[in-house]
Amino acid sequence: MEHVTLITGASTGMGFALAEEFARHHHDLVLVGKDGGALSSAKKRLVDSYGVKVETIEIDLRDGNSAENIYSFCREHKINVEVLVNNASGGTFGPFKNSSAVDNETNVQLDIVTPLDLTYLFLHDMNEKHHGYIMNVSSTAAFQPGPNLAVFYASKSFVLSFTEALAVEEEKSGVIISCFCPGPIRTEFLEESGMDKSKIVKKFKPIDPQKAANEAYKALMKGKVVVIPGFKNKRRAFDVRILSRKCVRHLMKNITSPIVDEK
Repeated sequence: MEHVTLITGASTGMGFALAEEFARHHHDLVLVGKDGGALSSAKKRLVDSYGVKVETIEIDLRDGNSAENIYSFCREHKINVEVLVNNASGGTFGPFKNSSAVDNETNVQLDIVTPLDLTYLFLHDMNEKHHGYIMNVSSTAAFQPGPNLAVFYASKSFVLSFTEALAVEEEKSGVIISCFCPGPIRTEFLEESGMDKSKIVKKFKPIDPQKAANEAYKALMKGKVVVIPGFKNKRRAFDVRILSRKCVRHLMKNITSPIVDEK
Protein backbone atom coordinates (compact mmCIF):
# COMPACT_ATOMS: atom_id res chain seq x y z
CA MET A 1 0.00 0.00 0.00
CA GLU A 2 1.26 3.46 -0.95
CA HIS A 3 0.22 6.91 0.31
CA VAL A 4 -1.76 5.65 3.27
CA THR A 5 -3.48 7.44 6.15
CA LEU A 6 -3.16 5.68 9.51
CA ILE A 7 -5.79 6.65 12.10
CA THR A 8 -5.93 5.49 15.72
CA GLY A 9 -9.29 4.99 17.40
CA ALA A 10 -10.72 4.78 13.91
CA SER A 11 -13.59 2.30 14.19
CA THR A 12 -16.20 4.67 15.64
CA GLY A 13 -16.90 8.29 16.54
CA MET A 14 -14.48 11.05 15.54
CA GLY A 15 -11.95 8.51 14.31
CA PHE A 16 -14.39 6.96 11.86
CA ALA A 17 -15.54 10.40 10.71
CA LEU A 18 -11.91 11.26 9.95
CA ALA A 19 -11.47 7.91 8.16
CA GLU A 20 -14.51 8.70 6.00
CA GLU A 21 -13.15 12.13 5.18
CA PHE A 22 -9.77 10.79 4.08
CA ALA A 23 -11.45 7.96 2.13
CA ARG A 24 -13.64 10.53 0.38
CA HIS A 25 -10.39 12.12 -0.82
CA HIS A 26 -9.10 8.76 -2.11
CA HIS A 27 -6.69 7.91 0.71
CA ASP A 28 -6.09 4.23 1.43
CA LEU A 29 -6.35 3.58 5.17
CA VAL A 30 -4.96 1.74 8.15
CA LEU A 31 -7.55 1.69 10.92
CA VAL A 32 -6.24 1.07 14.45
CA GLY A 33 -8.38 0.14 17.45
CA LYS A 34 -8.96 -2.44 20.16
CA ASP A 35 -12.35 -3.79 19.00
CA GLY A 36 -11.82 -6.22 16.12
CA GLY A 37 -15.51 -6.44 15.30
CA ALA A 38 -15.94 -2.67 15.11
CA LEU A 39 -12.82 -2.41 12.94
CA SER A 40 -14.16 -5.03 10.52
CA SER A 41 -17.48 -3.21 10.29
CA ALA A 42 -15.75 0.13 9.69
CA LYS A 43 -13.54 -1.43 7.01
CA LYS A 44 -16.53 -2.86 5.14
CA ARG A 45 -18.39 0.45 5.20
CA LEU A 46 -15.38 2.36 3.88
CA VAL A 47 -14.52 -0.15 1.16
CA ASP A 48 -18.15 -0.40 0.01
CA SER A 49 -18.71 3.36 0.03
CA TYR A 50 -15.41 4.68 -1.32
CA GLY A 51 -13.58 1.77 -2.95
CA VAL A 52 -10.36 2.42 -1.02
CA LYS A 53 -7.93 -0.18 0.32
CA VAL A 54 -8.22 -0.66 4.07
CA GLU A 55 -6.02 -2.54 6.54
CA THR A 56 -6.93 -2.95 10.20
CA ILE A 57 -4.76 -3.38 13.28
CA GLU A 58 -6.50 -4.70 16.38
CA ILE A 59 -4.46 -3.48 19.34
CA ASP A 60 -4.92 -1.84 22.73
CA LEU A 61 -3.22 1.55 22.51
CA ARG A 62 -2.94 1.62 26.29
CA ASP A 63 -0.24 -1.06 25.93
CA GLY A 64 3.25 0.40 26.22
CA ASN A 65 4.45 -1.59 23.19
CA SER A 66 1.54 -0.67 20.93
CA ALA A 67 3.31 2.07 18.94
CA GLU A 68 6.28 -0.14 18.13
CA ASN A 69 3.96 -3.00 17.15
CA ILE A 70 1.94 -0.74 14.83
CA TYR A 71 5.10 0.60 13.21
CA SER A 72 6.50 -2.92 12.78
CA PHE A 73 3.24 -4.06 11.16
CA CYS A 74 3.46 -1.26 8.61
CA ARG A 75 7.10 -2.00 7.84
CA GLU A 76 6.44 -5.73 7.52
CA HIS A 77 3.50 -5.16 5.13
CA LYS A 78 5.33 -2.44 3.18
CA ILE A 79 2.72 0.17 4.07
CA ASN A 80 3.94 3.68 3.30
CA VAL A 81 2.22 5.89 5.88
CA GLU A 82 1.91 9.35 4.36
CA VAL A 83 -0.53 10.71 6.97
CA LEU A 84 -0.54 9.83 10.68
CA VAL A 85 -3.63 10.79 12.67
CA ASN A 86 -3.29 10.34 16.43
CA ASN A 87 -6.97 10.42 17.34
CA ALA A 88 -7.58 7.81 20.07
CA SER A 89 -8.31 9.29 23.48
CA GLY A 90 -9.62 8.43 26.91
CA GLY A 91 -10.88 10.26 29.96
CA THR A 92 -12.75 9.82 33.23
CA PHE A 93 -15.25 12.30 34.65
CA GLY A 94 -15.23 13.09 38.36
CA PRO A 95 -12.94 14.40 41.13
CA PHE A 96 -9.33 13.24 40.78
CA LYS A 97 -9.27 11.79 44.32
CA ASN A 98 -12.13 9.45 43.38
CA SER A 99 -10.42 8.19 40.23
CA SER A 100 -8.51 4.96 39.73
CA ALA A 101 -4.71 5.21 39.62
CA VAL A 102 -4.69 2.50 36.95
CA ASP A 103 -7.24 4.36 34.81
CA ASN A 104 -5.26 7.57 35.12
CA GLU A 105 -2.03 5.90 34.05
CA THR A 106 -3.61 4.08 31.12
CA ASN A 107 -5.34 7.26 29.97
CA VAL A 108 -2.00 9.11 30.01
CA GLN A 109 -0.52 6.23 28.01
CA LEU A 110 -3.37 6.50 25.49
CA ASP A 111 -3.54 10.30 25.28
CA ILE A 112 0.17 11.17 25.52
CA VAL A 113 2.71 8.35 25.43
CA THR A 114 1.41 6.28 22.51
CA PRO A 115 0.84 9.33 20.23
CA LEU A 116 4.31 10.55 21.20
CA ASP A 117 5.87 7.21 20.26
CA LEU A 118 3.93 6.90 17.00
CA THR A 119 4.92 10.43 16.01
CA TYR A 120 8.58 9.71 16.76
CA LEU A 121 8.62 6.49 14.72
CA PHE A 122 6.75 7.69 11.62
CA LEU A 123 8.29 11.17 11.61
CA HIS A 124 11.72 9.72 10.83
CA ASP A 125 10.33 7.95 7.74
CA MET A 126 8.59 11.15 6.62
CA ASN A 127 11.80 13.13 7.10
CA GLU A 128 13.65 10.71 4.81
CA LYS A 129 11.06 11.35 2.09
CA HIS A 130 10.80 15.10 2.86
CA HIS A 131 7.04 14.63 2.82
CA GLY A 132 4.22 13.67 5.15
CA TYR A 133 1.45 14.85 7.44
CA ILE A 134 0.86 14.36 11.16
CA MET A 135 -2.43 15.37 12.80
CA ASN A 136 -2.65 15.15 16.58
CA VAL A 137 -6.20 15.38 17.87
CA SER A 138 -6.39 17.53 20.99
CA SER A 139 -9.42 19.50 22.20
CA THR A 140 -10.57 22.94 23.27
CA ALA A 141 -9.85 21.41 26.70
CA ALA A 142 -6.19 22.13 25.93
CA PHE A 143 -6.59 25.86 26.56
CA GLN A 144 -7.56 25.71 30.26
CA PRO A 145 -7.64 23.40 33.30
CA GLY A 146 -10.70 21.19 33.78
CA PRO A 147 -11.85 20.38 37.31
CA ASN A 148 -13.54 16.95 37.36
CA LEU A 149 -11.65 16.14 34.15
CA ALA A 150 -8.21 17.11 35.41
CA VAL A 151 -6.16 14.38 33.70
CA PHE A 152 -8.00 14.64 30.38
CA TYR A 153 -7.62 18.43 30.17
CA ALA A 154 -3.95 18.26 31.18
CA SER A 155 -3.28 15.55 28.59
CA LYS A 156 -4.86 17.64 25.84
CA SER A 157 -2.73 20.62 26.89
CA PHE A 158 0.35 18.44 26.44
CA VAL A 159 -0.79 17.39 22.97
CA LEU A 160 -1.33 21.00 21.89
CA SER A 161 1.99 22.27 23.26
CA PHE A 162 3.95 19.34 21.82
CA THR A 163 2.35 19.68 18.39
CA GLU A 164 2.94 23.42 18.16
CA ALA A 165 6.60 22.96 19.08
CA LEU A 166 7.01 20.12 16.58
CA ALA A 167 5.41 22.20 13.83
CA VAL A 168 8.13 24.82 14.25
CA GLU A 169 10.89 22.21 14.28
CA GLU A 170 9.57 20.64 11.09
CA GLU A 171 8.50 23.75 9.16
CA LYS A 172 11.28 23.35 6.55
CA SER A 173 11.33 19.54 6.46
CA GLY A 174 8.39 18.96 4.09
CA VAL A 175 6.36 17.40 6.92
CA ILE A 176 3.12 19.19 7.87
CA ILE A 177 2.23 19.10 11.57
CA SER A 178 -1.28 20.04 12.72
CA CYS A 179 -3.24 19.99 15.98
CA PHE A 180 -7.00 19.56 15.73
CA CYS A 181 -8.81 21.04 18.75
CA PRO A 182 -12.56 20.40 18.58
CA GLY A 183 -15.02 21.15 21.34
CA PRO A 184 -17.56 18.52 22.46
CA ILE A 185 -18.42 16.22 19.54
CA ARG A 186 -21.58 14.16 19.19
CA THR A 187 -20.00 10.72 19.65
CA GLU A 188 -20.13 7.83 22.13
CA PHE A 189 -16.98 9.22 23.81
CA LEU A 190 -19.13 11.69 25.78
CA GLU A 191 -20.97 8.81 27.42
CA GLU A 192 -17.93 6.54 27.81
CA SER A 193 -15.92 9.24 29.59
CA GLY A 194 -18.86 10.43 31.69
CA MET A 195 -18.74 13.90 30.13
CA ASP A 196 -22.41 13.59 29.24
CA LYS A 197 -23.04 14.04 32.98
CA SER A 198 -21.29 17.42 33.03
CA LYS A 199 -22.65 20.88 32.20
CA ILE A 200 -20.29 21.03 29.21
CA VAL A 201 -22.76 19.25 26.95
CA LYS A 202 -25.58 21.49 28.17
CA LYS A 203 -23.65 24.75 27.72
CA PHE A 204 -21.79 23.86 24.52
CA LYS A 205 -23.89 21.91 22.05
CA PRO A 206 -21.83 18.98 20.69
CA ILE A 207 -20.99 19.37 16.99
CA ASP A 208 -21.42 16.87 14.20
CA PRO A 209 -18.29 14.69 13.82
CA GLN A 210 -18.40 14.66 10.00
CA LYS A 211 -18.50 18.44 9.84
CA ALA A 212 -15.55 18.59 12.24
CA ALA A 213 -13.64 15.99 10.22
CA ASN A 214 -14.13 17.96 7.01
CA GLU A 215 -12.70 21.10 8.62
CA ALA A 216 -9.79 19.14 10.11
CA TYR A 217 -8.90 17.60 6.74
CA LYS A 218 -8.99 20.89 4.84
CA ALA A 219 -6.89 22.64 7.49
CA LEU A 220 -4.29 19.85 7.48
CA MET A 221 -3.93 20.03 3.71
CA LYS A 222 -3.46 23.81 3.99
CA GLY A 223 -0.79 23.37 6.64
CA LYS A 224 -2.64 25.06 9.50
CA VAL A 225 -0.97 24.32 12.84
CA VAL A 226 -3.88 24.85 15.26
CA VAL A 227 -7.40 24.06 14.07
CA ILE A 228 -10.48 24.92 16.16
CA PRO A 229 -13.80 24.21 14.44
CA GLY A 230 -16.74 26.51 15.11
CA PHE A 231 -16.90 30.19 16.06
CA LYS A 232 -17.98 29.53 19.66
CA ASN A 233 -15.08 27.18 20.22
CA LYS A 234 -12.61 29.69 18.76
CA ARG A 235 -14.10 32.35 21.05
CA ARG A 236 -13.70 30.09 24.10
CA ALA A 237 -10.05 29.45 23.30
CA PHE A 238 -9.46 33.21 22.94
CA ASP A 239 -11.42 34.31 26.00
CA VAL A 240 -9.43 32.21 28.47
CA ARG A 241 -6.24 33.97 27.32
CA ILE A 242 -7.47 37.38 28.43
CA LEU A 243 -9.01 36.33 31.75
CA SER A 244 -6.98 35.82 34.92
CA ARG A 245 -5.93 32.25 35.72
CA LYS A 246 -8.00 32.40 38.92
CA CYS A 247 -11.08 33.46 36.97
CA VAL A 248 -10.55 30.69 34.40
CA ARG A 249 -10.18 28.02 37.10
CA HIS A 250 -13.44 28.94 38.79
CA LEU A 251 -15.27 29.43 35.51
CA MET A 252 -14.25 25.93 34.43
CA LYS A 253 -15.25 24.49 37.80
CA ASN A 254 -18.80 25.57 37.03
CA ILE A 255 -18.74 24.40 33.41
CA THR A 256 -17.31 20.96 34.23
CA SER A 257 -19.49 20.34 37.29
CA PRO A 258 -22.11 17.58 37.18
CA ILE A 259 -25.58 18.29 35.86
CA VAL A 260 -28.00 18.57 38.78
CA ASP A 261 -31.41 16.96 38.33
CA GLU A 262 -33.79 19.88 38.68
CA LYS A 263 -36.90 17.74 39.12
